[in-house]
Amino acid sequence: MNNEEKWMYELLKKSILRKSKDSGEVHFFPIYKVSETPDSYSFSTIIYDLPSGSNCAGGLYTSTYSANLISKKIIEPKIKNGIVASSYGRGSDKKAEENRNITYAIEIYDQDDTRMHPPVLYSKYSDKPFPSSGFKNGTMSYSVFKIENKLDPSLYKTVYPSVRYANKNFAVVSNGTAFGIVNNKDETLVPFQYQMIKNDGFGIQATEKGKSFFIDLRNKKLSKEYDNIIRTCFSSYKDNQLEVRAGKNVNIIDLHYQEKLGPGYTSLQALSLKNRLLTKKENGKQAIVSTETWKELYSYNTIENMDYETMLVSDHGKYGLVSVDDKKILDLIYDHIGYLITSSQLFYVVKQNNALALYKDKKFLTGFDYDSITNFDSVFKVEKKGKFGLINGKGEVIVPVKYVRITAEKGEYYAYKNSEKFDQYDRKENY
Repeated sequence: MNNEEKWMYELLKKSILRKSKDSGEVHFFPIYKVSETPDSYSFSTIIYDLPSGSNCAGGLYTSTYSANLISKKIIEPKIKNGIVASSYGRGSDKKAEENRNITYAIEIYDQDDTRMHPPVLYSKYSDKPFPSSGFKNGTMSYSVFKIENKLDPSLYKTVYPSVRYANKNFAVVSNGTAFGIVNNKDETLVPFQYQMIKNDGFGIQATEKGKSFFIDLRNKKLSKEYDNIIRTCFSSYKDNQLEVRAGKNVNIIDLHYQEKLGPGYTSLQALSLKNRLLTKKENGKQAIVSTETWKELYSYNTIENMDYETMLVSDHGKYGLVSVDDKKILDLIYDHIGYLITSSQLFYVVKQNNALALYKDKKFLTGFDYDSITNFDSVFKVEKKGKFGLINGKGEVIVPVKYVRITAEKGEYYAYKNSEKFDQYDRKENY
């Protein structure tokens, strides 16, 4: 490493330690890379730092990062009143700078900071030109991004076929036949006996003989055994909650591996608002559970989450609508309730005494006048006694219910009285 590279490495180290949330967790790999493109110079290294990443299936959880300093090329530094001005236009007042006896300035900005004027991450001043010809334009950007877990050979002397996680203190590795955990002295902390070990924000998860559970670095079991510890990138659970399954039963555990629900639940669905779980029980009924108290709030034979505030429910063969807090919206007196979506709007089709009505926004748009209601074009096709017509999203009749067939072509609806005769209705105004 020459003087220029040493100078850059020192700047990069200063930036890393300034950016890290816990500088005590930072470890520098004894490697670096200098790259040059037609537009820029970059100086990079690899570090260990606090872990980050996703708990979801297939997500990368790592303590290994690539850290980089990048400088755009210019021919010469811009001089203003004897001071190098940054590319952001930050010059220096001559008298103020003369009092400090500073001639050259380097400012490093955090590239990950999305603010219009990010604060200076690290700055360096000198009364002499900086040693690097490639990094002398007054400003640089610092960036750090996750990479696959790697072992630093200066810490870990043994090479392993697979690395699942590593930091400066311990590593989850495979010896080719099983997974274990070693420390930076090549001592085995957790024996190589597991089908899989993964470390993420929930702790160290081990799998043995098809069962999964959590352990510590002394190989002490911290949780119950489960058939499946479920991770999904689309989960609405909080970061400190994880879904687990044992046999037919599902549950939620917290960061202390304590189960939050009682026994008897066979499925769970996290609702987006108001800290609710939609559950199904062994007896076939469904229930809404609060994730604040972990108590059942209400239950029905069936519950379907329709939007952020509305549940479609049934009990004893009758259907209705309730709010997420179980306040009645539409009484449970109807034979069936289905739904249709058109133009991103949700409509309900309510059945009573073998007749259908259209319902939306807490009011009926039609009477119970129809034998069927279906999506058609951007409106609804309705049927009564074998004849068809059209209604719009306000429930207004736009084609009378007296035709055997209706088609939509260009700007018109063609309503056929028989196989040959038809009437035409304007289609455009109903979009």
